[in-house]
Amino acid sequence: MESKFLRLGHAGHLGVIVLLALMLSPWTVQGEDQLDGRKASRPDALGEAQLFLEAADSSMQSSPMLALEYAVKAEVLARRANDNLLLPLALMKKGMASYYVGDLGSAAEA
Repeated sequence: MESKFLRLGHAGHLGVIVLLALMLSPWTVQGEDQLDGRKASRPDALGEAQLFLEAADSSMQSSPMLALEYAVKAEVLARRANDNLLLPLALMKKGMASYYVGDLGSAAEA
């Protein structure tokens, strides 16, 4: 007594294997893309945080409110990237901008 699967022959086995491969491949590719995206986004976030820090620095005295916004954006990006070099700089710029804005409470907290 032979099972139905064994009666398919070579062509049937190959078809089942191809079907399984097609069913599983989108999940694998999607997972790899997401992982690659996370790896690639970290350097982009750090570069963007660095740009925000430079913008905060250049606008510190002329527009301290704008500098504060840039420093907060840099802080968020540095936290997301879990970067221990840019985060203290972002916090320092945030504190300096808060001082120039006149918000001494926020300057002390940063």
